[in-house]
Amino acid sequence: MQFDISAKDVRFRDARTSIRRVENLFIFDVRASKIFPAVVGNDTEQDRDALAVFGRAEWAFDPRWQLDLGLRYSREKRSILIDGTQLLADPLGLFAGVYHPGDILTDSVTSCLTIGICTPGEPYADSIDEGDWSGKINLLFNPNDLWRFYLSVSRGFKSGGFNDNSTSSSLQYLAVRPERLYAYEIGAKGRLSGGALHWNSAVFYYDFKNQQVEDFIVDPVFGPLEANTNAPNSELYGFESELLWQITSRLALTQGLGFTDGRFKDFQGIDSLAVSSQDRDPDFRFYSPVYLDRSDGAIGFPNWQYNGMLQYQLPLVKSRWLRFAVDYSYESEAKQAGEFERVLPAFWLFN
Repeated sequence: MQFDISAKDVRFRDARTSIRRVENLFIFDVRASKIFPAVVGNDTEQDRDALAVFGRAEWAFDPRWQLDLGLRYSREKRSILIDGTQLLADPLGLFAGVYHPGDILTDSVTSCLTIGICTPGEPYADSIDEGDWSGKINLLFNPNDLWRFYLSVSRGFKSGGFNDNSTSSSLQYLAVRPERLYAYEIGAKGRLSGGALHWNSAVFYYDFKNQQVEDFIVDPVFGPLEANTNAPNSELYGFESELLWQITSRLALTQGLGFTDGRFKDFQGIDSLAVSSQDRDPDFRFYSPVYLDRSDGAIGFPNWQYNGMLQYQLPLVKSRWLRFAVDYSYESEAKQAGEFERVLPAFWLFN
């Protein structure tokens, strides 16, 4: 459904809905496990139903000043259906007579290993229904026809979701919490040298609440499993600048430079190496969480980004052009702090 209501300096746009289904087959090889040496997997189905209603108002309260207001309400329903973690292969025959290929193990493995015999678990089903407001306030200043300055404050919302790893307990399927973002930006756009030079630049700061990040959950049987989780507080800040130079009517050069740094302000992650080493203890029975303070650790963004393009266009006939271009980009090394440092080396791309 879409609607438009137009008046002077006011616009309201769009109410939208979307429905999506995702099916996933996950296979997990844990034949090296000291607790459950087998091949397991699950078949999951997730449904997402999203609704958004949003509007925007523009108020030019002075020839040089304008205030933009945007407001959006988002609501998402997500559901998950998992047959459960199934035994796909028992290469050593350790579970003969107890489990057979195809048996559902979720919520049964731990009790079976502790007590001896139990009934395989049941399929897991759950749903979440979340809604929240987001919006933006943008103040524009146009001192003349060549320059525009702006200051914006916005709030964003991202709904939660489900992990669908193979696990031994349905507790590992609990939903990830919603993420909220408070963004602040100040910038300028202008033209120089009679319009031959266009310059855009901005400085920004993002404040995340419950940012959804990749970390680990700890399964008592399978140990640390990669999964999405929430970092309670994190931040991202930096600047970006772009220059477009129309050297001649046919030749143009674009240059861009940006800096970004992201840090966790409050985040207790999982020390996956410490968890994995627990099975070296002679008295080991089940894996348990070991936490690592990742506060003030890097989120994992490359600090520096640079890009450029040189373009030349040759007129042909009937408003047709032949265009030649070379473009290039660079990203500096990206590091993500943790129990071991993950590094993505710096690289260049040329086209």
